[in-house]
Parts: sequence; C-alpha cells; structure tokens
Amino acid sequence: VGKMYATLALTTALRARGIAADFRATGQTGILIAGGGIPVDAVVADFISGAIEQLAPARADDGWDVIEGQGSLFHPSFAGVSTGLLHGAQAEAIVLCHEPGRAHMRGLPGRTLPELMECLAMNLQV
Repeated sequence: VGKMYATLALTTALRARGIAADFRATGQTGILIAGGGIPVDAVVADFISGAIEQLAPARADDGWDVIEGQGSLFHPSFAGVSTGLLHGAQAEAIVLCHEPGRAHMRGLPGRTLPELMECLAMNLQV
C-alpha cells in the first residue's frame, strides 16, 4: 500500500463514518484522481510550505484534510519536499507507509531504511 492509496482509503473511511474529509493531492496522479491539487515536487523549495497551506486552508466544518505524502525525510532525493510538506500541513496526525521487505531506499542500494520508530520520531519532530 502506497502513500496515495493510503490517503484515498483514509478519506473514504472517514466519509463512510459521516466525517467531512477531503483528499488533498500533492502529486500528478493524485491531481488527476482528485481533479485538483498542487504538484509539490514542481514547487520552488522556498514556497512548498505556503503551497501546502493553500492546498489545505483552515476548515469551518471540523473536517479533515487528508494530505497525500511525498518522499521521505531520510531519502536525500526527496527530503526537501517532505520537510516543506510537513511544515505547511501542520498535521494533527501522521500515517507512515512502508513496504515490508524493502531492504534499501528506492534508487539507493547502499542506503538502508531507518527503523520505523526512528522514522516516526523524526517526522513528529519536524
């Protein structure tokens, strides 16, 4: 299960329980599914946090904006986007997605994955 699928599934589950929820797409495929969003990996780094704030403004209905995650704080190719997304989202909850059995980061065979608790702690700290 990937990040986008998890985000869509959470949004669907919240709505099924009568909770207002919107999927907020941050990648090209998610934007095609949702009909809108921000391709955060194409945003200039200085403006990522602000772009995410615009994507999920304050809600008047106590609903949830379920924001699609991107990359990893530990992956040197994606950490900047992930950090900006976390800062802009000001999240009240975080869901970690992990591929069981994966031994290394995508595209970096020599870079092992961090432990899940280390990953959670870093995301909460950011």
